[in-house]
Amino acid sequence: MKNQQKTESASASIHFRTYWWMNPIWVIAVLLPLIVIYAYRSNPRQYAVWRVQKFVSFDTASVMLLGLLAMAIGYAIAGLVRVPAPPRDIVMSRALLETLKRISTVSLVLLLLSYAVWGFLAVRGGLSTADIQAVLGFERGAVSGVKDRAAPVGGLTSFTQLGPAIVVLEIVLLRASMRDNRRVVVIVVALASVRALFYGERLALIEVLLPLAFICLALPHRATSSWRSSLGKWAPAAALPALWTIFAVFEYGRSWAAYKRSFDGSYAEFVTQRLSGYYATSINNSALFYDLYPTVNTQPLYSFASFWDAPILSSILGTPEIGSVGVRTWWRWTLASQANPEFNNPGSFAVTGAELGLAQMALYWFVAGAAIALIYRSFRRASVFGLVALPVCYVGLIELPRIIYWMQGRFTATMLILLVLAYVVRRDRSQLVAHKQAPRIQLSKQGALTE
Repeated sequence: MKNQQKTESASASIHFRTYWWMNPIWVIAVLLPLIVIYAYRSNPRQYAVWRVQKFVSFDTASVMLLGLLAMAIGYAIAGLVRVPAPPRDIVMSRALLETLKRISTVSLVLLLLSYAVWGFLAVRGGLSTADIQAVLGFERGAVSGVKDRAAPVGGLTSFTQLGPAIVVLEIVLLRASMRDNRRVVVIVVALASVRALFYGERLALIEVLLPLAFICLALPHRATSSWRSSLGKWAPAAALPALWTIFAVFEYGRSWAAYKRSFDGSYAEFVTQRLSGYYATSINNSALFYDLYPTVNTQPLYSFASFWDAPILSSILGTPEIGSVGVRTWWRWTLASQANPEFNNPGSFAVTGAELGLAQMALYWFVAGAAIALIYRSFRRASVFGLVALPVCYVGLIELPRIIYWMQGRFTATMLILLVLAYVVRRDRSQLVAHKQAPRIQLSKQGALTE
């Protein structure tokens, strides 16, 4: 009886649920192809509304769909091994939870320090209360002014991106009754909101809220809750209105000040047009990139952006160039001369096709699909690694029409956390195996130790 109580006190049980939309194949095989087809089928007059020329042709759309097909095949092959039905409850050792607690605490400290240093450098760079008041007053160009004075510092401000992993870890700890520190989640969301408002970076808020909603639905507070179950099943139906609302709140100060006098319509119409434009023009931009990108003596910048931007590697690898001009400079010039610099996302699939060639592009997305499948299998098994990795990587899936999120410098800090978690989970599993294989020692009637 004492041994049973000791075992129970050394572990914690958490309720676990999965829903159909948590399987990434729905994004890969349904949502992303629909966005590509929407961009292709939109007529030139629609692109004129976004002040760009239509570049998406049948050939470039086919390249994008080829990348998606390779990704789907990689996902399917990696997912051939059947995964057991997900457990209804997860049992975690207290030792593992204590480790997760330390990881989350250290990550939070790094995040807060990074924001503090970033703020200090911004003030030294000329950021003043007048700039803040200009943003709050929705003055034209105010957000751009803040961005100019508060430029991120590579390798330092990257730790501000630990927010997605922190909120997921904190919900795991909350459900395991390790600590009830909802303030941590509130702080992370608040900082992301400030960043979205004053820096015009809505993605900073989305990449925190999406994993937070994901993990809250996967780890319900109660095992049986009809309203939460219904919410989980129909969550995708609420995703678009939620995205529209976030976009509307933060777009008001970002661009409406410049367009409200010339736009012939309501703010709701402006938001809808602008939001659809961000995704359609990203596909269109990637087609432009594919058509104009020279394939001779060039290096794949956007396909592996985090490597080129890493503080140490960047000094070793140098800057990818087209002729004597950096690739990013060339791209800005291209947008300014042939497209709309306001919609500057390069896209993903056609970009890798331009930088790597079609064969290597297919391999690139095949590996990406296989990696996502393995992460989903880990999540279905209720591994701690999968519980954290899938929600934060899901952001990258949703953002694929605009950018290769996983190859951005903003994902580097999260990647480091995932590597640490992979090591921790592997170590915890090996300790459990060693414990199970250890010989049982007990006292004989004579008091001698026997196996």
